[in-house]
Amino acid sequence: MRLFPTIAAVLIACSPSLAQSGRWEVVTDKPEYRGVEADVPVPAEHHIRNEGSAVDGYGLCVGSSLLINGAYQGVPGMELGKQSEWWRYLKSRPGGSYPGKLEADLKKLYPDEKWISWEGRVTDLISEYTKAGYPVAATMNTGVQYGWQGIHHFVSVVHLDDEVACVVDNNDPGKYHWMSADDYKRRFVDGQTGWLFIWLRNPNRRTADATVWVLVIALASVAASAFAARRRAVALES
Repeated sequence: MRLFPTIAAVLIACSPSLAQSGRWEVVTDKPEYRGVEADVPVPAEHHIRNEGSAVDGYGLCVGSSLLINGAYQGVPGMELGKQSEWWRYLKSRPGGSYPGKLEADLKKLYPDEKWISWEGRVTDLISEYTKAGYPVAATMNTGVQYGWQGIHHFVSVVHLDDEVACVVDNNDPGKYHWMSADDYKRRFVDGQTGWLFIWLRNPNRRTADATVWVLVIALASVAASAFAARRRAVALES
């Protein structure tokens, strides 16, 4: 699939309650909805718009999500956005991505950075890390701006609790897309599994919680070890 055309964000007229668990999506200009503020309020100045590779036109949604999150977390050079070495490298290479390809790219450009790349069907790591202040780059297989059709896409998840989720979509920068937690969990699985990526640098949490932090790292280490051998061969090209 080639880079999906950007469609103007649609705000659903009758805003659903937080308890409504069906398919719905509300787009806001700020990282808050019905009194809930995103645990990771990545500001709009860090958002970038997805583009196609200069080589084959396939999308850079994975790299875009990593760039948005990396700028927020202070990964060296990523605050430069599309002027960064990371973006120039992505544009000069074939588009689309998958875990093995991303790992090779990161070892080449960011050999000293620590990160987690994980594949599976559950979103526990997303919930735990966003609560600890880390944005999570992850798969999302549909959305209102895609007419609810199936897509292969990567976004930045900035909130996921028991009721609601919020993502920053690199095809709609400057906005925050809210949906029910159950719906995002369904959207996470792309094919047989979902895929997520987390930079392990500088969580921008306003209220630090050391206990949660220790539990999160322990959970992530176990999960990363258990699933390190799993690699999905489907390129994400949205």
